[in-house]
Amino acid sequence: MQIKCDYCGSMIDDQAQKCPSCGAPNNNLHRNTSKTPQTIEELKEYVKANNVPVDRMRFHIGEDYKGAKAFGIYKNGNGDTVVYKNKADGSRAIRYQGKDEAYGVGEIYTKMREEYLNAKEYNLNRNRTASNSRRAKQKSSSWLRYVPLALFIAFALFVNLGSLKNTKNNGYYTYNNTPYYYQSGDWYEYTDGSWGPSYETPEDLETHKEDYYESSTYNRQFADSSFEDSYYYEEPSSDSSDDSSDDWSSGSDWDFDTGSDWDSDW
Repeated sequence: MQIKCDYCGSMIDDQAQKCPSCGAPNNNLHRNTSKTPQTIEELKEYVKANNVPVDRMRFHIGEDYKGAKAFGIYKNGNGDTVVYKNKADGSRAIRYQGKDEAYGVGEIYTKMREEYLNAKEYNLNRNRTASNSRRAKQKSSSWLRYVPLALFIAFALFVNLGSLKNTKNNGYYTYNNTPYYYQSGDWYEYTDGSWGPSYETPEDLETHKEDYYESSTYNRQFADSSFEDSYYYEEPSSDSSDDSSDDWSSGSDWDFDTGSDWDSDW
């Protein structure tokens, strides 16, 4: 749908991040979901209300933190929203600096979710490994009973190797310099400054998708805006074993020092 830019009056797509004529942010753009904070103060309230362990996660909300190994967001003296990452050597990489506070908050919020999910996967895998190790010790005297099962699993994996290789992953793809996103059986593409359904997905992308897969998380190299900020993004469904969009407190006892790449820019 076309709407008027609030700044110059040009007609723009309602899902465009910025006006192509004057570069002003699209104030009508609905980001992510209504639960996503839009300002630094709202993010502070969100963190407090949901018991997000930001200190242990090395996130500094509303603070220009100078120490190494940290993520943060604050407003500088010029009123710019600054999203940053302090690397392991203490140097700083600026993720975003500008007047669009909601965009900056969206960037740091997305990174918080990513780090949280990485920590969850790390801790769950560690607990599974420890549990499996205990069970192995307890049953070491009767290991022969599992030989037939192991052989069956190995055979099943061999038979299904081809289909496993071709499993689609939700995330970002690039084909002929065009960004695509795969979600729950559907393809979307980034054209004319916004995300929309891909009505004619290239056959080569469908059949050789593993050759064009980029990542499950957003990077500015893929497109000017993240698919998670688009109208079409769907929050992953959750059950007792999955992450809930607001269930941060379950990670209160987790180890958050899980090998984040502190040498990268983000």
